Amino acid sequence: MWLTVDRNRNKIINIAVSKSREKTVYIKIAQRLDLNGYKVKLLCIDGYEGYASYNLTEKNIVTKAEHR
Repeated sequence: MWLTVDRNRNKIINIAVSKSREKTVYIKIAQRLDLNGYKVKLLCIDGYEGYASYNLTEKNIVTKAEHR
C-alpha cells in the first residue's frame, strides 16, 4: 500500500495498492500529484531506489519517522 498524506491539512490525498513494490506505481502517484497541482516541498522516503525514477521535489529525506 502506498499512502500520500498532506501533513499541513492532515488529509490523505492518494492511496495505491499493488501486489509488488514497482516503481511504476510510485511514478503514477507522483504524476497524479503533479497534475493536481501539489507542490511537494519535502518527501520522506525509505531507501527504495524506485523513488529516484521520478523527482517530485529537490529534497528527499530517507527516514521512517514523520516530519512536519
